[in-house]
Amino acid sequence: MPPRKKTRRQSTVPPDSSPGSSLTLNNNHFYQSSAQQTDGTHKTFIYIHTTMSFKRLSDMKEHDKPEPIEIRVVKTWIPVGKKQEPSAKSQTKSQSQELCYLFVDKHGDAIEAIADQKEQAYFDSIIKVQSCYRVNNYIVVEPRKYMPTVQHNASLRIGKRARFVPLSDTNILTQYFNFANYEEIKSRSESTKLLTDFIGRVKKHWPSTTRTNKRLRKIDMEDDRENPIQITLWPEKRDLIGNETIPGDILAITSTLVTDFQGSKQLESTNATTIIVNPTFPEIQHHVDRLKASLAGKTIQPAENTVTIQELKNISANKTVNVPQSRFTCHAQIKEIYASRKWYYVQCSLCTKKLYQEKSDSIHFVCEDDENPQPKYMYCVNASIIDATSFTDVVFFNDVMTDMLGTTCEEMIIKQGYTDPKILPDPIIEKIGNHMTFNLTVKDKSIVVNKATDATNGDTTPTDPHTITTPPKALMFFVYKEVIPRKKYCVNASIIDATSFTDVVFFNDVMTDMLGTTCEEMIIKQGYTDPKILPDPIIEKIGNHMTFNLTVKDKSIVVNKATDATNGDTTPTDPHTITTPPKALMLPPPTPNPKTTMTKRALQHSPDTGSGEKQAKY
Repeated sequence: MPPRKKTRRQSTVPPDSSPGSSLTLNNNHFYQSSAQQTDGTHKTFIYIHTTMSFKRLSDMKEHDKPEPIEIRVVKTWIPVGKKQEPSAKSQTKSQSQELCYLFVDKHGDAIEAIADQKEQAYFDSIIKVQSCYRVNNYIVVEPRKYMPTVQHNASLRIGKRARFVPLSDTNILTQYFNFANYEEIKSRSESTKLLTDFIGRVKKHWPSTTRTNKRLRKIDMEDDRENPIQITLWPEKRDLIGNETIPGDILAITSTLVTDFQGSKQLESTNATTIIVNPTFPEIQHHVDRLKASLAGKTIQPAENTVTIQELKNISANKTVNVPQSRFTCHAQIKEIYASRKWYYVQCSLCTKKLYQEKSDSIHFVCEDDENPQPKYMYCVNASIIDATSFTDVVFFNDVMTDMLGTTCEEMIIKQGYTDPKILPDPIIEKIGNHMTFNLTVKDKSIVVNKATDATNGDTTPTDPHTITTPPKALMFFVYKEVIPRKKYCVNASIIDATSFTDVVFFNDVMTDMLGTTCEEMIIKQGYTDPKILPDPIIEKIGNHMTFNLTVKDKSIVVNKATDATNGDTTPTDPHTITTPPKALMLPPPTPNPKTTMTKRALQHSPDTGSGEKQAKY
């Protein structure tokens, strides 16, 4: 059989191409060149480079067929608290099963991509945040309806069919912003659920703790027209900024939820929220320039670093890191003053050392170094302060006490006659329990008061959640004049049955229903004005057999309803209804009046004497 003749491959070069020329046809680039061979002949080489067109993210529409896209993965997050459709008969909230990504292309357009959260390990292995990819085999679906980060007519659904080819393209934007102005924020409501980006200037920020002990951060900001807005960073995002962020810094904040708080709009962080401090991205430089221009000629006042007492204790114990300053502001009350540690000392006028008292017909002090010194009387008060989170020991030195009392230590001793350093003067005792604002310094695990002002002087409107609401375990009514002109019950107590006892809280509505009178009537009409003295109608409830409807909230037990067991049918309808009559309803005793020095006596029963009578011992 004769050998098969090789067929020559047809050239793919267009007929009008010539050696050394190039041509583009149907997205294909053709390059032709020739080279002389060793036998003197010329050989032609054909190079083909195929180019592809990539769809813009802004052109995506639901049900479109997938076309290759080139994107950067800006961020990823798992939305929580996702609400089901209204038609669903199950619970209104369920754990989200979505793993979300934000894609941005070189045109600055963005779109959300959604994967199954169960496949997170797989996607983490092929997708890295801030990396660029050529993506195909996705599905174009309708946009997410609950808290979408971008306003778009579509979103992408990605599964294991999707292809991610890494790119080295650095021309794609690294961030995506779509800032809303102040008027747009005011017009947005929670019903739309579209997340909001905002850029503004920091006025102040502070850590905060909720009543359920959630630690968050509050930020007061303003836009370039000085319109104010407050940001709440919830626990998982509270560390996006720290104490190194100062007033005047510019924050670019993404993916926040617009909510209503005390009649004003505020922004709350979500799992998708990011914050850039003093951003330098060229695409938003005009926003930064406007904010800086609006500050021209203005002085930024340093903001107070407001903390709770629990946070202050953590800082003092070196449990909190990255604290660049040692001065803090705290809203609290003086809980106790330790008179046993003396409230003043005497200093030498020559060497500033301590003077010692010698017995004489009059008050006489001597110095270990100098002759005939003039005594300088100096306050030094050791006390404890308390807020809703905890209490701690502090020291008030001379200057702050003089400012707080309006009289010098010498006048207090010489003119007013308070010469005993272990018996507290009345003006100092009267400060116990007052709502005050303290400026504090942490020094070697000690806390020193630099300034103390009564919260009742001037404007008392709370500026943050650290404003005192109630000392722990205190039994009192609270008049929230700072917030609303109404008086409200808040009673902390303990209840007991045949098995055990526990602490509970009675708030305003349940107390009003139980007593049949409002807190305002109890104070104004019945004259029970002292929050530390229990009204008779409350005392009369101690020991009554009652049925309580209770709610457990973050290890606290709140009474929703309380009814006398003797009223109506007492047949228990479920195991939680009290069946065994309680032994007593025990309330914590009111805080003792520090001016009262009454000796406490305890009644004790001795063993039976045999006569059938008990002997009482005092």
